Order: sequence, then C-alpha cells, then structure tokens
Amino acid sequence: MLSYSFRSLIYNRNKYILLSLLSVLAFGFIYFILAVLGLLISPSADGFAEEAQQSFLVLMIGFVVIFTLSVSMVISTVFYMFYTMRKPEMKVLRTLGASRATLNRTYLIEMSLLSLIISLISFLCGSAITAVFFTYYQESYVWDGRVVLIFFLLSNAVFLSMAYRQFTKVLREIDGVKKGRARRTKGQAGNKLTARLVTGCVFVGLGLSSIAYPRLQDAFTLIGVMILIKPLIGLLLYGLEQLLHSLRASSLLLAVQQMRFNFNKISSLVANVAVSLALIVMMFSLYHSLESSAVEYSARQMQYDAVAQLNQPVQDTWLQEQKGLEGTLAYTAGVEPSGRSITLTGISKTFTASQTLDFKSGSLDDLWKSAGDKQTAAVIPESLSINAGLDIGDTLNLKVQDRLVTLTVAGTFYSYNLNQIYVDKEQLAGQLATGGGQSNLLYVQGPLPEAEAALKNGAPGGYQLLPKDELLEGYREGILNGTEMVETFLYVYLVISVFLIINMFVMSMEERSRVHAGLRVLGVRKSRLIWMNVFEAALLIVAGSVAGAIIGWLLNSGVPSFVESSFGVRVSISEPLPLLLIVFGAAQLLTIAFPALLGVISMNGRQMLLVDKEE
Repeated sequence: MLSYSFRSLIYNRNKYILLSLLSVLAFGFIYFILAVLGLLISPSADGFAEEAQQSFLVLMIGFVVIFTLSVSMVISTVFYMFYTMRKPEMKVLRTLGASRATLNRTYLIEMSLLSLIISLISFLCGSAITAVFFTYYQESYVWDGRVVLIFFLLSNAVFLSMAYRQFTKVLREIDGVKKGRARRTKGQAGNKLTARLVTGCVFVGLGLSSIAYPRLQDAFTLIGVMILIKPLIGLLLYGLEQLLHSLRASSLLLAVQQMRFNFNKISSLVANVAVSLALIVMMFSLYHSLESSAVEYSARQMQYDAVAQLNQPVQDTWLQEQKGLEGTLAYTAGVEPSGRSITLTGISKTFTASQTLDFKSGSLDDLWKSAGDKQTAAVIPESLSINAGLDIGDTLNLKVQDRLVTLTVAGTFYSYNLNQIYVDKEQLAGQLATGGGQSNLLYVQGPLPEAEAALKNGAPGGYQLLPKDELLEGYREGILNGTEMVETFLYVYLVISVFLIINMFVMSMEERSRVHAGLRVLGVRKSRLIWMNVFEAALLIVAGSVAGAIIGWLLNSGVPSFVESSFGVRVSISEPLPLLLIVFGAAQLLTIAFPALLGVISMNGRQMLLVDKEE
C-alpha cells in the first residue's frame, strides 16, 4: 500500500505542482510569523522583547489564526477540485474491489507523504525569509525548537485535515451518498438555497433594525451577508442564464450553464475570494487609520502650541508673572520590575488649560482629592492599564532619581502618548524631596517668539523648544515604528492572497480540462473556450470583490471598539481608497489575464493526450 501511494504521488506530480506552490508559500509565511512571535515572547531577546506589548502579541496571534483559517479554506477548495479530477481513478479502484477503508488508507498515506515534503520545503523557505527579515532589523536569528515543532504540527494538521475532508466528500459522491443521506435532488438543493436566502435576509434585517447594541447590529449584518453569498450567486447565475438565452449569446450561455452545473465549487470560489479581499480591506484600513488618528486625535487633545524642556527648574512664582506658560514637573522613570521607561509628570489644577485628557475611568479631580493623603494618586494611559493589568486602586512602583515612588491608580485616559503618567505636582516634589514650587517642563500657549524671549531671560540653564507639529509627528512615527512588522506582514499577505486567488481559478480550469477536450472534439473553437474562461473568471472575481468590499466594510465597523479595548487608543477608521482600488484592480486583472494566458498556451490539443493517458 505504501508503494502504491508513493507511485501514485509520483504519477500525479504535475497535478500537485500548483497545490504545492500554494501550500509552500502559505505555510512558509505562517512559519515566518511564528518565528517572529517566538522572538517576541522569548525572555532572552534583547531587542524586540523589551518593546513588545501584550496587545501587540494578541494582534499577532490573531493574525496567525485568521491567516491560517483563510489558507485552510483555499486549500480545502483546491483539494476538492483535485480529487474531483481523480474521480475516474477512484471509480476504477472501487470497481476492482477496493473497499472504502482501503482507499482511505491509500490516499491518506499519499497525502501524508506530500504533507511532510511540503512542510519541510515550507520550513526552509520560511527560515530564509525570517533570516532576511531579522537581518534587516539587525536581530540575530536562531531556530527555536518550540516554534519548529508548533509549525510542523500546525502545517501537517491543516493540510491533512483539509485533504481528508475533501477526499471523503468526493468518495461519498462516487458511492452516491452524501453525509449519510441520499444525494439531493435538484429540487431539494433549490429548497436549501431558498432557506439560506430567507435566513440571510432575516439576519440582515436584524442588523439594520434599531437594536440597542451597535456591535450586535454589525454581527447580525455580517452573518447575514456571509449566508447570502451562495443564494445570491445562484440568483445571479440564473438571471444571467435567462438573459443570455434571450440574447442568443451561445458562448456566454454555455459558460454560465457550466458554472451552474458546478455551483458548489463556484460559490466556494466566490466565498474564498470575498474573505481574502475582506481581510485585506480590514487590515490595511486599520494600519492606515492608526497613522492618521495618531495625529488627529492628539491634535484635539493638545491645547498648547509648543513644549519647552528646561535644563534647570524655574520657580513657579516667575511663571505666574509670564503669559502663556504652564509649568509642570517631569522626570524619566522606570517601571519596576520590568524597567520600562515612562515619563512621570506632576501637574497643577491649571493643567486643563493646556491639555484635555479623554478619560475612560476616573478624572483629574481624583488627583486633587488625594493631595493630603500619604499615597500618591496617578492617572495613567489606558494602554498601560491594559498591558500591565492595572485597575483602579492598584499600585504601581516607579524608580525616579534612585528613589522608589509608589503610585495608586486613580484613573485611566486614552492617549497616543503611551508612556505619560500624571500625578499631583506638589505630591511628586514631596516624594522626591526636591522642594515645591518648581517646574522643568513648560506648556506654551501663544506666539512662540514671545515665549522664547521670556525663556531666554527666565531660564538661564537653557531650554529646548518643541513646536506642536514636531510633537504630533513624533507621535505618528512612534505608532508606525511599533507596527513596522505588521506593515511587512500586510504586504506579504497581499501578495499571497492574490496568488491564492489566481491559483484557485487556474485549478478550476485544470479540473475542467477533460470537459474542454470534449468540447474541442465537438468542434468548439479554441478562442471560444478562452472567451468562456475569461468571462467566468471576470464574473466570479467581480462578484467576490463586491462581497469582499461589503464584508470588509462591516468588519471595519467593529475595528474601533477592538482597538480601544485591546490597545487603549481611540481610532477613526478611514479606508485607504486609492490603495484598495489598486489592490482590487490588480487582483481582477491578474485573475482574468491568467486564465486567458493559460488557455492560449495549453489549448493546443494537449488535453486530448491527457484524456487518453487517464482513460
């Protein structure tokens, strides 16, 4: 049995090429993400681990899960096409007396051999990509045994589960049984589509109704759209068939009839295209929205025009005589025991004239209420609260100027300045024994030349003046600097997704090579077959793009709440329309061009040789 499986693997090697390329590219990228995750959570890492935050790890793990599910759907569809092409072989084996158990063992061994080969090649390709990536970021790369083990288990599990699922599905079709029941009649299939159509409309109706929970509305609408894809494709094909029949467009009519005949496969192709493009819309919208929101949101919070960092503190009595200068006391501190660097800023009650804080819980009044207490209250960024697991009333230990300062969390606020903590100015001066009534960080409101003139006379130790625009640009760069790896993943995922989409359509054409050969025998011209394939590819990629854009828009509606709860910042979603139009256009052009090119190259009589060989 092992010998037969190995010979079958070699005999069908040409058919496995597209499947192998798809799997190697996808699994290689999965290893790349797992390797980066392994470095992020490694306690011995010197670079990334110090800056890695819990929310970023959650995002990366979520990216692995989503990408793996997307790849699984594509591989499952391709396997169904592949085993459909091998139906004659299975029928012959069944006719010769091979039992279902024998076929199961034979094909499982064959897929296991292929899975091991693909996993090994994917590991080598993924290691090469990871090494180049780490070299670019000046990090050392060594194989992590845990990551390698997880990768081999994950890749083989996904590959074999999808292969076995589709094999058993095709085998049941051969035996005339589907899921333990008799094969559905055309009328029963139509009833099922009608039920899906009604169910999908009900969910969409619930989503569009006036439900009190916006997240529930989005969830209902998204589920409804996903359910409606298959029945709407069925209605579209039926309408096109009637239209083309009335127009007597025989070539296009034959193409639509072929799609209706292979309706389950066609609907799966559209669903896979829709999911792939929806994820592209969601992830690119999130990345670009973070960039724009970092500037817009921070600009709304800043009521000042510049910040002046003093080399030596100045007396508050002098500041009170100046116009447009608000004094604070700021120190660089280290969070114990992690050592994370933050800025600890002591503020007074007039601080709200310089900056507005968007509180999630608590308020600045909680700082002034504790002014007479022994404990020092603090308001911290929501991102720090999430990453450090701090709630109201928890304590936070900081090391400031060789002194240990204990703070009690009194409130949290949303901010893109992720490392800023505010406390009462006089309490901070008391804990550090520096004496009250001093400031070393000034917020400037008004014309900058007047502020510079005042600082030259009143700050003899020197100062550095940072305009508001420079601070906003620093916030934007800080956000993007923390997501460089995510950007790299996005563009790699973009290339892989387009390749997967093209691969599915090419496999669909390869599956119907016998049908094309039969049509050629009946006298159908090669140009007509090419036109039929191009029409099918264009129709399916456009339908998938429309569905993907709708699903992506629905997913984007839930992104702000996800970012707020996971990262502690507010974001306004704005789709990068020029980039998305380019992506959608490129996917459509390539998907249409490849079947046409493949048809020109391959439809030269070779299908007849393939039929003779298989028969």
